[in-house]
Amino acid sequence: MSEDRLWSDKRRAEAQQLIDWLLAAKQPGGWPVGQDFDVPLIELAESASPRLSRTEMWRLLDVLSKSDEKSVDALERLWSADRGARPIRAR
Repeated sequence: MSEDRLWSDKRRAEAQQLIDWLLAAKQPGGWPVGQDFDVPLIELAESASPRLSRTEMWRLLDVLSKSDEKSVDALERLWSADRGARPIRAR
């Protein structure tokens, strides 16, 4: 698998379905809180190779939600561009 890809060809359709569902769950006031949102978020993060943390996946989805492109490819480009960035510190 390419160094800049998180999902193999076999897993890309499943990842896209999760991305679509998660992006559709975002409301005007922000992201929902609770198990209904966390389970697919964690599933998406853990299906990536390398596995991503829940926080890292949420951050990528948040950036993706503000862009015009909503694809697996777009999320992977964000991840690839961000790999050298400093981690977000919890407050």
